[in-house]
Amino acid sequence: MGMIYCSECGKQIDQNQSSCPNCGALLNSHIFVQSSKAVQSTDIVENGSITICAMIFSFLFPPMGIVLGILGLKKQRSKTNINLCKTAIVISVILTIVYVVILANLIPVLVDTADTIEKGNRIKNFLNDLIF
Repeated sequence: MGMIYCSECGKQIDQNQSSCPNCGALLNSHIFVQSSKAVQSTDIVENGSITICAMIFSFLFPPMGIVLGILGLKKQRSKTNINLCKTAIVISVILTIVYVVILANLIPVLVDTADTIEKGNRIKNFLNDLIF
């Protein structure tokens, strides 16, 4: 009977089991640790990249962070990656709200600045007409 180590909790378990009796992780997730060597499938590595992209985009472009976080929730099997996707979604939603509030307050200031510049140009033109 071969023994392997769970990729989630690290406990030694029978390789014929479909899930870890300790943490419940699925063992058909293509990551097995045998004698301290990790063998990874490219599918899991690629799926993990969705989580990383979701976290990065949650700060850079929050709407994309929301989309990638939701995609990651559907594709991830690992509890850690699922939690990271949830975190990316929460950060994205919060930052989207913050950005909208900032823009809502900034637009009137920019409009007022443009009006002030326009008035300054009118005064400048008026003064130039008086002098010349």
